[in-house]
Amino acid sequence: KLKNNLGFFKIVINQFKDFLVWLLIASAFISFLINKDEYIDSILNEKVQLDKGKYSKLKYLPSNGFKGMFYYKISKAEELGIKISINISAGIKKSVLHNMNAEDYKQLCRIIGVYLDNAIEASAISNEKLLGIEIYLNNNDVEIIISNSYLGEVDIKNVNEKGYSTKGKSHGYGLSLVKNILENSDIFSSETTTCNGIYTQKLNIKGK
Repeated sequence: KLKNNLGFFKIVINQFKDFLVWLLIASAFISFLINKDEYIDSILNEKVQLDKGKYSKLKYLPSNGFKGMFYYKISKAEELGIKISINISAGIKKSVLHNMNAEDYKQLCRIIGVYLDNAIEASAISNEKLLGIEIYLNNNDVEIIISNSYLGEVDIKNVNEKGYSTKGKSHGYGLSLVKNILENSDIFSSETTTCNGIYTQKLNIKGK
């Protein structure tokens, strides 16, 4: 049991390396008790210089750390020369994203944080350098789709296994963490596909 616990903490530490992301994820569930979420987002958004027109649809996301995480990750992607496309449905404003409980919200931030980190790393070393973000409603469910270009081959069957990575030692723990979350959740499910050099992670969030 101790060995399993140490393995779990290693997974978490490997994925949440920078302080700002920790702050954003923490704010997502702390804000249920202390109303600091919009303040944190406003500070982060002032630091991130993005094309407001191109990324204006991020406004449909809840202002509790989740939106700020997207701004921060997108800023990192732009610094790496990645071409980004974003499509978020206006209906997201009235979706389950805006009234999730604290535990589910914490797990959502972990999942999407892993998906975005992996997508940015893979697209940065690919020839096309493409990153796509789509969030829309499917009946009452929310679909979050993160897609990216990549270099080389990806083993879809093993990609979620602990330690599997195309990036060498100390990597390969993020999707294993996501797999553990999904296996113990009744509202999250995911699908992974590749097509024509594009790797896609689709997360379904069950609506109420």
